[in-house]
Amino acid sequence: MRKLYLVSLVLLMVTMLTSCLKTKNEALPLGEVDLGFIEALTPDARYLTFYFFTKEQFPCTNYFINYNYSNDLGNLEIHLKNIEVTDFCLTAAGPATAQMNLGIYQMGAYQVLIKVVNAENSGTLQVTPSQYILTINDPQMLTQLTDTLNRIPENTIWGYVAYNEEEYMSVAAACLDSIEQHGAVPISLDQGNFGYFSLNEEGEINLIDQAEAKFSIGFIYEFEGSDEEINSVIRYFYINHYDEVFLFIRNDDGEVFNSNII
Repeated sequence: MRKLYLVSLVLLMVTMLTSCLKTKNEALPLGEVDLGFIEALTPDARYLTFYFFTKEQFPCTNYFINYNYSNDLGNLEIHLKNIEVTDFCLTAAGPATAQMNLGIYQMGAYQVLIKVVNAENSGTLQVTPSQYILTINDPQMLTQLTDTLNRIPENTIWGYVAYNEEEYMSVAAACLDSIEQHGAVPISLDQGNFGYFSLNEEGEINLIDQAEAKFSIGFIYEFEGSDEEINSVIRYFYINHYDEVFLFIRNDDGEVFNSNII
């Protein structure tokens, strides 16, 4: 759950709250942290993003890890210093967080140094057409959520169709049939972590986007059609079955389509 929670924070850019909510600088000591990374998707480019969160839980969700970093031709030096708090508290238990957009990475191998307070962690980042592989040697005060991030292929869409009553299962199945009739083809990817979802040995998808319903069916397709074709499927089922099913779809350009925005 903590992993899903922080990845969702990354996708929503929660760290932008620091600029508008800060009323007073105060620092707490920083303890052990977890590290994850994701490839942020946009229509024009893909950006490698690191995110950190403390193992310790705090009473406010707007506690942030102070840091600085440098990126020298892809070689990273990151220093996590302490925890910043403010007088304004978004009351809910959670870790202190930090996230940083590291930019576009070309294929190759890069040196990485991550300093957590005074503990230095050195390693390498290997970038291939299909993966990011982060290797940290003898980590201190640092735990990696994963060492390998699979990259989402071009022309990929994924998501879920959700419903609250078993009797609507056939309508949910009809949603998938309709998506396929518009040109989507089931795709088989290697198992592992893709940031926005993971695939197990059986090819079953586990999404970071959680359906707010009793039942849901996750899917992943290769799709070379237009956004309008996706919207037409969502529009049809919203108009004709709005109280029965809910569709949620992402694509490899970082765009989101769902029954609330048609």
